Amino acid sequence: MKIQTTAKIFLAALRQSVAPNARKKKADIPILRYVRVINNQIIANNLDACSIVPFEGSGEADFLLDYYDAVGLLRGWDGDLSIEYLKETAAAVARTRLSLNGWKFNLDTESVTKFPDSFVEDGPSVTIAKNDFKILLDRAYFAISEEQTRYTLNGALLKEEKGSATLVATDGHRLSMATVPIADSSATLTTLIPANSLKWLGIRLGDEIQISTGEHYQTFRTGGKTLVARRLMGQFPNYEAVFPKDPPIKVTFPSPRDLAIGMARMRRCADYRSGAMIWNFSPEESTLSATSQNRHAEGKLTCTSNGSVRIGFNADYILDFIKRCGTSEVNCFLRDGQSAALFEIENWKYLSMPMRI
Repeated sequence: MKIQTTAKIFLAALRQSVAPNARKKKADIPILRYVRVINNQIIANNLDACSIVPFEGSGEADFLLDYYDAVGLLRGWDGDLSIEYLKETAAAVARTRLSLNGWKFNLDTESVTKFPDSFVEDGPSVTIAKNDFKILLDRAYFAISEEQTRYTLNGALLKEEKGSATLVATDGHRLSMATVPIADSSATLTTLIPANSLKWLGIRLGDEIQISTGEHYQTFRTGGKTLVARRLMGQFPNYEAVFPKDPPIKVTFPSPRDLAIGMARMRRCADYRSGAMIWNFSPEESTLSATSQNRHAEGKLTCTSNGSVRIGFNADYILDFIKRCGTSEVNCFLRDGQSAALFEIENWKYLSMPMRI
């Protein structure tokens, strides 16, 4: 069994084939060091996710190849590449042979029967254009919780209905909900996608992405590549219930870019741990201030407000939102200094909890 391709093509596919978390688990489960090469496809599996990446080549084969050895050997090389499976004999273990530019490398391998099965489970599906999916990722991914103890918050909720797709993420201190219109409205879909899967997809997007869900797994197809990942099971927070109802105070920021620049500079004077900044809104004048052990900064805000309120926020949380708003006018809705604030532009809502001041 032999595969003919080029080192550049095979290395590019190999690097894209690694399923999320494979590096963390390879030491615990040695078989996860390997990828499975079937004809012109590379399959990686880490038990939580399975990635299938095609590559240009000829020949028929089915064998395992040590990912880390192959990447180390092929890095920086170019030219025709031949990968041959040397069957197991009584005298030696099975091996794969990489032949490149007159060099030959024989690598020990394992039987394909030891490699985890590829799990594919289709169901209701939705198709989202590349640019729309990138908008969803940019506006929601950063709010996903990094605390491993909060399992259902280690991902984002994707909800498709009535011709729109919504991605929601929260870490318990803030919540981001982004929506884009889509042409595909044939099915209603709700699924909780792990953060690692979203990260994998974000750098491998084709012209569009098709997402389908089964009972336990979800399948993503984009640019010829396929990712099958376990669904995060559990109850995602009722995010619609946390948005404030008819808050009386509205603050409008006409230039979020200028606000982001000013906040980034003032952040240097805020406490490096809490990042606390104090916002004083009033119809006459609104100010922003930050204080740490040996620094203080204060400045006027360019905004309009129909009420007065003093409230504190984690500067990093607000900057994560403001710097992604571009030139869009931002509205902020407030009830008082102890309640969550809702920041909003078209098709994007961002909720941030206040800090004690």
